[in-house]
Amino acid sequence: MPGSTQPQTLVTSTDSEDRFHFAPFEDAPPLILQGRAQDCDWPTSGPSLHADSAPVIEADEAAYRAMIERALAAIESEGLQKVVVSRQSVEGNALSPEDVFRAKSEQFPHAFVYLWSHPRSGTWVGATPELLVAPGNHPGEFQTMSLAGTRRLDLPTAWSDKERAEQEWVTAYIRERVAESGTLLGEDGPSDLSYGNIAHLCTRLTFSSDLDMVAIAKRFHPTPAVAGVPLVQALEFIALNEKAPRTFYSGWLGPQVAGKPAASGAFVNLRCTHWTAGGVVAFAGAGIVAGSDPGLEWMETEAKLDSIRTSLAPTDKL
Repeated sequence: MPGSTQPQTLVTSTDSEDRFHFAPFEDAPPLILQGRAQDCDWPTSGPSLHADSAPVIEADEAAYRAMIERALAAIESEGLQKVVVSRQSVEGNALSPEDVFRAKSEQFPHAFVYLWSHPRSGTWVGATPELLVAPGNHPGEFQTMSLAGTRRLDLPTAWSDKERAEQEWVTAYIRERVAESGTLLGEDGPSDLSYGNIAHLCTRLTFSSDLDMVAIAKRFHPTPAVAGVPLVQALEFIALNEKAPRTFYSGWLGPQVAGKPAASGAFVNLRCTHWTAGGVVAFAGAGIVAGSDPGLEWMETEAKLDSIRTSLAPTDKL
């Protein structure tokens, strides 16, 4: 969990109320494991993780920029305000999933870091900075965030009006979902949220609701941070234009531990990798709005992929 140095595992069992949810980006039921959440040692490499034989479809720079140009055309003529365009990249020289999980946990201590393996999804490892929803400090209270905009910390640039507007769209969407689910209690931000060598604009919100965490997660997902505005139109563009289905990238995932709110949370599946027969696949996307520069958006996805690559290779190759 974010801020923790203790890994946990789910020991599968039908007589426990604990759950782990792994939901795809597309509108489909999540995979759910039932069992007992407990502390564990760091996992070691073994032969039991599931491989995925699905074909890998990469988008090179020319293909990705062409998708952005189509997005800009749709924004100009079809009423889109924002759409997130994503791509896949096959990475080499990977460590084992278990070693990558530990490396990510050490590199990103304030992210939610996971190792998931299932016969219906294959093996995934990720370290996501984005909380979708989690229990708050009191019964019936919850916390969430809106996260958008990306800049490199090694470049002395200020947030642009475009990036601030993009982040406000996400915040407005979250406010609407909160109003449908309960009552807004507080809002803090936007402020910088650092992740490796990049930063995002983040607004944190707290609210009350009679719903449980999973019901709220299903209402909130997908946010404009991973889809766009208006939502339905953005999803249609993504389905028609992205070269490969996202599957579990930019879906949501997380533990639901009975009686332990601090051990529960639903997170957006970002900065993730998928082990396939064709190689280790990493995912990244960029939010396209009027005025977006295709070359700069490509560079933004490269910066996000670089934050993934640093934990995929042995240390002496970094």
